[in-house]
This record gives sequence, C-alpha cells and structure tokens, in this order.
Amino acid sequence: DGNLESEDGRGRDTLHRPAGRFMMALLAFPKVIVAAVQGPAVGIGFTLLLHCDLCLCTEQATFWAPFTRIALVPELCSSATFIETIGLSKANELLLLGKKIDAKTALDWNICSQIVGGCDQSGNPFHENSLASVACQQLDRHLLSLPLGGKTSQVSESWFGFMHTLLHPTQTAHKRSL
Repeated sequence: DGNLESEDGRGRDTLHRPAGRFMMALLAFPKVIVAAVQGPAVGIGFTLLLHCDLCLCTEQATFWAPFTRIALVPELCSSATFIETIGLSKANELLLLGKKIDAKTALDWNICSQIVGGCDQSGNPFHENSLASVACQQLDRHLLSLPLGGKTSQVSESWFGFMHTLLHPTQTAHKRSL
C-alpha cells in the first residue's frame, strides 16, 4: 500500500511523497526513457539513472551518492540496482563510502552507455546541439533504420513538441497567436 511506517510509529508514507510518486511513475512508464547527464548527478539524480533504458553523458558529468555522509539510506532500490549493475565492491564504494566518480568511470562501470562530446553547454535542452537533442537524434536515426521507422519518427517529433510546449508555454502560446 506504499505506507512504510517506522517501528516508533512515525508514519513515513514515502511512496506518496513527491519523490516517491516520481520514482513510481518512472518505473511504470511504458516508453523508452533516455537520461542525458551534462553536469553533477547527485543522490536521487544519480540513483534514478539505473532505472532508465539509456544513459548518455558528457565529459563534464559527475556521479555521486552521498547518502551515508548525510545519514540517509539509499533510495529507490539503489542498494540492489547498483550491485546488479556494477557489482558489490563498486556499489559499496559509491553507496557506503560516498565516492564521487567521473564520466569515464561511469562509462567503464556500465552506469552510462556513452560519453557524447561537442554538445552545447548552455543548459538549454532544446538547443539543436544539446545533449538531449543529440541523444534524441541518435535514437531517431537508429529507430528510422528499423522496418517501421517512419511511424516511430512521427511519435518522436510529437513527443519533442509536447515537451517543448510543457517547458516553454509562453513561447508556444505566442507562436500560436501569430
């Protein structure tokens, strides 16, 4: 039922808190989820990556799970997913010792599937050369090479348009009024 109550009676309804709802939505999402890491991925921003279908990053990306340093238990099954992905010894380095790793190490440890160079560093995910755009373009090229690639491309374009509208509603409303 999502109610994780502690022994002392203090209710901890974690799955119904914003982070819990977000993570449950991530786990239940029926489409491919691609993570694009361009800077620091810390805490839940790191642990959620192991639940994504693909993870791309830039050389500037860093990965850090400082839970024990701040007296927290790692969340979202990270103690299991880290062990499954990188093995017990490396998982302990990250989760127990709070070791911070760089993009090359994340690639070597199978946390990320690719380091992408030459991306726009402005932080605008809709810049034509942003890491997010490059990731979408790579995925589109691959999907277009498949037998039903044309239909896949149409879905991708609609999704990208939807996300732009969601993140920039005033720009979109202005364009509609022209």
